[in-house]
Amino acid sequence: MLFTGCLLFLLQRQLIAADPLIGKVGIEYVGLRNVTEEVVQSHIKVHQGMPYNPFLVDQSIRSLYESGFFDEIKAKQEEMPNKEVAVTFFVTPKIRVQEIAFDGNKKIRSKTLIDKIDTKEEKPLDEAKIKSDVNKLIEFYQKKGYFQATVSYSIEKTSQEGLGKVIFHVKEGQCFKISKVKIEGHAHVKDSKIKENFKTKAWHIFSWLTGSGYFQESTFREDLDKAREVFKNEGFLDVEISEADVKFEYPKAGRLTIVVHVKENKQYFVGDVKIQGNTLHPTDKLIRLLRIIKNKVFSPAVVEGDCETLRNYFGKDGYLETQVQAIRIPNTTTGNIDLTYDIHESQKIYVQDITVQGNTKTKTKVIVRELALSPGDVFDLVRMKNSQARLENLRYFDEVSVTPETTSIPNRKNLRITVKEGRTGSIGFGGGFSTQDKFSIFVDLGQGNFDIKNPRSFFQGAGQKFRIHTSLGSKVMSGVINFEEPWIFDHRLAFGTELFASRSKYSESKYNELRKGVELYFRKRLFELVEGRLSYRIEDVKIYNVDATAPETIRDSAGKRSVSKVGFSLSRCTYDNFIYQTEGSNIALNNEIAGGPVLRGQTYYTRHELSGGQAWTVCEAGKQVLLLGAKTGTVIPFGHKQVPIFERYFLGGESDMCGFDYREVGPKANDADHTPLGGNTFSYANAEYSIKIFDPVRFATFYDIGYVNERSGRWYPHGYNCDWGFGLRIFILGAPLRLDLGFPIRGDKYNKHSCKFNFSFGTKF
Repeated sequence: MLFTGCLLFLLQRQLIAADPLIGKVGIEYVGLRNVTEEVVQSHIKVHQGMPYNPFLVDQSIRSLYESGFFDEIKAKQEEMPNKEVAVTFFVTPKIRVQEIAFDGNKKIRSKTLIDKIDTKEEKPLDEAKIKSDVNKLIEFYQKKGYFQATVSYSIEKTSQEGLGKVIFHVKEGQCFKISKVKIEGHAHVKDSKIKENFKTKAWHIFSWLTGSGYFQESTFREDLDKAREVFKNEGFLDVEISEADVKFEYPKAGRLTIVVHVKENKQYFVGDVKIQGNTLHPTDKLIRLLRIIKNKVFSPAVVEGDCETLRNYFGKDGYLETQVQAIRIPNTTTGNIDLTYDIHESQKIYVQDITVQGNTKTKTKVIVRELALSPGDVFDLVRMKNSQARLENLRYFDEVSVTPETTSIPNRKNLRITVKEGRTGSIGFGGGFSTQDKFSIFVDLGQGNFDIKNPRSFFQGAGQKFRIHTSLGSKVMSGVINFEEPWIFDHRLAFGTELFASRSKYSESKYNELRKGVELYFRKRLFELVEGRLSYRIEDVKIYNVDATAPETIRDSAGKRSVSKVGFSLSRCTYDNFIYQTEGSNIALNNEIAGGPVLRGQTYYTRHELSGGQAWTVCEAGKQVLLLGAKTGTVIPFGHKQVPIFERYFLGGESDMCGFDYREVGPKANDADHTPLGGNTFSYANAEYSIKIFDPVRFATFYDIGYVNERSGRWYPHGYNCDWGFGLRIFILGAPLRLDLGFPIRGDKYNKHSCKFNFSFGTKF
């Protein structure tokens, strides 16, 4: 062993001695000399006096190319006396951009255009980049309505060697706004269905906000592809929609009408439908899964959907690699298309292991606990897709991929999860205004993937929820700090806590209200979409600045008191959108008990509430939506206590009955101002029908009905109030601006006035 070590040592010394030393490093310019030697030397990895290393020479050449300053780089090695070598780098610099100019742009400033291109002054001149900039400028002009704009370029040499001037030559043409998009030549498909997903649309007053109303060539091509798909899925497989047949008409100055000509050709229908190759499931059972029906219109989208349905049906039992192919057979006798679903069944597959990749921030256990599959399970394709949906719904990741991964074990596959981390934190501020609170501002700080134990990762990665929200308005000031752990002891049981404080001014009721406290809660999905919530809340409530003319009921509530209560709620929600619903339903049951010998506190009552809603898209044309909602509740005092003013029910105002002023519906004091006193029982229902006028504006008409009774448990509608009205829903920055005009139909002698205008808006910037 000693002999071997000595031999290796001597061999290493010989190899080192064999590398000649670098005696000189030179730089030679080929052509231009517009890059300083200092810049070149900063990329060279070899230096005088060090052993010659070809690898470092290659690294130097790569680094010089990556700088973007050179067209060509070569390195040459020459022997010198004393067994040294000279290394010379021959560099051919690129022309650099000294100036960028625009010619012919009259409507749009050069400063605006230069921000839209990648070519920059004092950077190497790259003609491929300049050509790309030409396309970007044309696209920008089209977005502004100059769809006839053309852009070309030229390069001029300057007085200084190695520098050039790039000139973009612009012909703007006239700015056109789209008046109409016409579809002609068809007889079987409605225009509304063809243009439903078009991005090329007529200009309207809110186009400055949505960017629509102008012709863009690339977008229009995509719209034509969408139109072809619509016709094909209506059975017109040979439909012809050619760009060459599109006509542009100019009904008046600055206006453009686009006419698209359609040649439908023959409409195809479904002939005989067969399934072959199946042994695991009977044919009649598989046929019932199909949406395609004999003698109905042939739709490629429905056929592809049926293939996916069959693959999922086999996949749910672990036959993961089952292939389904739809074979189309034209029937020359009937003229229809016969279909055969050819099935190639696979072996049953089991989950071997779970691998997670790409989670640089989120803990692996946070991902794995959301999966519907575990090692050893039958590899259920449906549960795999449900697992992907669960991970996507977390909103932690920009990308989620859940796929089977081949292993060396027969009939075994790994479940591979690949994610790309997304931004889960939010810092925002915003403003809002309403008829009730006038103007208000808020600040919001949130983290949807919080980790309270991990400051090194900026408190991220454990899947917890954290939020701080504060708002300041003319009548209401509030602050909330919320924390939630969605998995307690590795079980799908959420625990949360909330600190809150608010101050409200009720000028119509002649008092101010201050509330502050804390709430602890558990939340869990019990079955299907039904969620249960158990909470405990303790708070201090102060009624102060009570007007001397306030009714006795309000004066009796003056001062400070504590509320200690337990709540339990059940809810089920299938709404498609929390901002504005178009499909789905919601139902919630809420029960609370405050005070008593166990909970203590100074406020004693039980509360019981039930609410529900349903949304339907009743017509695709105009995206017509019907919304129905209802809620009712009662608060019942006990222990010889009264329900304080701050726990009573009120109706009226922008959030429920728009035809009446804020809190005007319900019992009132017998004083000169008829001060609202609220009640212990209420019911309210609403119906709203809306239609999209154009993006982002909807027209809505509504009807409200409700009552507030003074006594607990008194669901007697004798004193009900109702109103109707209409308004607009304008979606700006993801939030709705509501403008409503409400007309009272039935009220009492103190609240039935003229129509009421209500508005509200709030969003984040």
